[in-house]
Amino acid sequence: MNYSGFFAAGLAFALSACSFGEKTSSEIDDIYKARDEANQSGSVPSVEWVNVAVWKGPFTKPVDVLYGYDKLVYVADEVTGSIIQLDENGRVLGQWAGMKSPVKLGMDRRLNLFVIGRIDTSIGGKVYNLPAVYYLNMSTTSQILSSSTVIQKRIIHPFYFNPSGAGLTEAEKVSFAGIATFSDNSFYLARRGPNNSLATALGGYDNTIVQFDKNQNYQGNLSNQIEPANGEGLKFIINPVSLASYAAPPQSNSVSKSKDFIYGIEGQSFYRVQGLAYTADEVYDIDRKYLSQDTSKTGRFLYGFVSRNGTYESRFVHPSDIAIAADDNQFILVVDRQLDSLFQFTSTGEEGVPVFGKKNVITSFGGRGNGVKQLNQPSGVAYGSLRLYVADTGNQRIMVYKLSTDITQN
Repeated sequence: MNYSGFFAAGLAFALSACSFGEKTSSEIDDIYKARDEANQSGSVPSVEWVNVAVWKGPFTKPVDVLYGYDKLVYVADEVTGSIIQLDENGRVLGQWAGMKSPVKLGMDRRLNLFVIGRIDTSIGGKVYNLPAVYYLNMSTTSQILSSSTVIQKRIIHPFYFNPSGAGLTEAEKVSFAGIATFSDNSFYLARRGPNNSLATALGGYDNTIVQFDKNQNYQGNLSNQIEPANGEGLKFIINPVSLASYAAPPQSNSVSKSKDFIYGIEGQSFYRVQGLAYTADEVYDIDRKYLSQDTSKTGRFLYGFVSRNGTYESRFVHPSDIAIAADDNQFILVVDRQLDSLFQFTSTGEEGVPVFGKKNVITSFGGRGNGVKQLNQPSGVAYGSLRLYVADTGNQRIMVYKLSTDITQN
């Protein structure tokens, strides 16, 4: 069902892209205006993301950053093919370079690592470049990443649903674009590609969410529940670029058991970040908590729109990664590679940090550049222990931030 009508008639489209740092684009004008008006009125407390560290190496093209259940930080470098393991102070602990073009990372609650990238496979005398996920058993090297870390399993498209490997030329056009791990160690992959003609085809649509159990066994896909259509509605998934679950560090008995998830797409006009909720009927429906937009808190929302070139569309362009904070704030954090920006929302999709008795303080920031509140094609975001990590890909660095209200805490 197309749910775009919920918003197309009713929203005040006063939403736009990014903030703070030196302004370099008209797409961030409204953030500066909102910030300046609030400062002049004195109505908004001083709350912002403060840069506390800049990690410059050893990175060539850091495309993802992960904060793990082991309280360590992992960075995927697409050019060198390396995964770098660091402590919270940025000290390199280990490194692994066993996969071509790693682009996304995940970790289950057994502290084992998922690496999404590609693999060259020779079949019948021909080499095919196929999307793949490596599952690394971190216990084999005492949780320190190294060349000796054992690859426990490789999931290669399309062999996980088609053992014969038929259609490999078409399979080369497919990629995995994100991973969401859940509290029971099951996980989903966001898959994208050109073949979207039949939901009931073997393996389903290319553009879909693929499901695996805790033992990395294929369980099916959501091709019959979300549609790969170019349009403006919810429950569409054309060209996914990111995926996140609500299960996140720290490791505890209170880790969310929800099967709900959020995904980002670049292939439609509206709703480029969407939430799906797992219902009592064991199917996925739109996550309705994002449909209600409380304008007493903010005028900017996860499901908000912006005018570009005279037409309204999603306030995101390429939401390259999503993280959900598992602490009391439960912030939703989105980086947009094309808008060079980091967006922060509440757990119900209102932008900004809640302030009692006042409107939310907008803490989103960005703008093309290499200043401490500027970004250049950010592709990864993570959150843990009150720290925000951004893979600032174009600037070849990892940026570390804390909210100013948390600055005296560890």
